[in-house]
Amino acid sequence: DTVVINYQIPDEANINGGDYTVCDDQTTLNANVPQYGTGSWKVLQGEGVIADTANAQSHVTNLSFGENIFRWTITYLNCKTQKDVVVTSYKAKPYAGENDVTYSSTYQLNAGNPGRLQGTWTVLGNADKSQFGGEALEFEDDHKYNSYVYGLSRGVNTFRWTLSADNGACEVYDEV
Repeated sequence: DTVVINYQIPDEANINGGDYTVCDDQTTLNANVPQYGTGSWKVLQGEGVIADTANAQSHVTNLSFGENIFRWTITYLNCKTQKDVVVTSYKAKPYAGENDVTYSSTYQLNAGNPGRLQGTWTVLGNADKSQFGGEALEFEDDHKYNSYVYGLSRGVNTFRWTLSADNGACEVYDEV
């Protein structure tokens, strides 16, 4: 009698590049293509629409803000290997508020609350009164979404509300 033993194991599941951060709500997942067996993506945590779950380099849209965890599983006969990847999305849509008219040199800005992101006000356009003996433009708190601004000039005063995350790697802004 002869006994034949087949040693069958799928390729080791691997994520090319490991965990990463995006400044958008879409990305391309990047895993190894198995020599033996088939691969499949699935969402473990967060959200994401995987264009082709069987494609090792599949595009994903509609990522949720924060951590999204995806699993790449390679199956060969009755054996499986798997590897997870964390894709952190810092997609944000800043809102600086509506353009307005005021008759005072003080105004309360009204941007959207940045939540877990860092928000910062900056001045884009203002005739600095300090050079003419008046007060200089100042923010009550340049990181507060509804900060007061003091020392507005006559005419147009333009401000930028910038949202940043991942130590400034992801920045988006709106102006008012």
